[in-house]
Amino acid sequence: MKNIIISVCVLIVAGLLTACSGEEEIIFSDEGSKNPDDVYAGDTLSGEAGPVEKPDYAKETEPVEEAYIYVCGAVKRPGVYIMEKDSRIYMAIEKAGGVSDGADVSGLNLASSVSDGMEIYVPKKGESTDRAKAGVTDDGLVNINTADKEKLMTIKGIGESRAEDIIAYRESNGLFGKCEDIKNVNGIKDGLYNKIKDQIKV
Repeated sequence: MKNIIISVCVLIVAGLLTACSGEEEIIFSDEGSKNPDDVYAGDTLSGEAGPVEKPDYAKETEPVEEAYIYVCGAVKRPGVYIMEKDSRIYMAIEKAGGVSDGADVSGLNLASSVSDGMEIYVPKKGESTDRAKAGVTDDGLVNINTADKEKLMTIKGIGESRAEDIIAYRESNGLFGKCEDIKNVNGIKDGLYNKIKDQIKV
């Protein structure tokens, strides 16, 4: 009888050990608490950090914007030249071979920026400088990207203070992309723009 009792006890203990060995210890569960060492990638929790985007040092530089400029008058090689859009008038004249004998550049603002489709006319001494002033073109329109204060004031509806506002806007924001952009200038709204739009160009 004693042996039978011992055998039964051994079987019970063995059964308990077998049951315990089948239970898996849970270290981490999506339903349980989150390990602070885990890294979030969006809304997904994983034990490894997501892919890190490496800096792209080999990115291509942005294409340079070009402007077609007609340089004529008292220059050595009159013609149409392709310039970068941030070029200056003096650079365009140099590209045309420089001024010829008897040229008079006193009426030109050589530091002004060029714009696409612009004509730069270099007069000779004693010649009328009306055409040579920045912003004047053969079509009679005033180029709001290049015209100086005096030339801007020839636009009917633009006074001295408004001309100064246009120049200040260009210096702070760059050239106008289209004529309608002049409405971004302080004091120029739809009403004034409709009065001047047929007198200006870019």
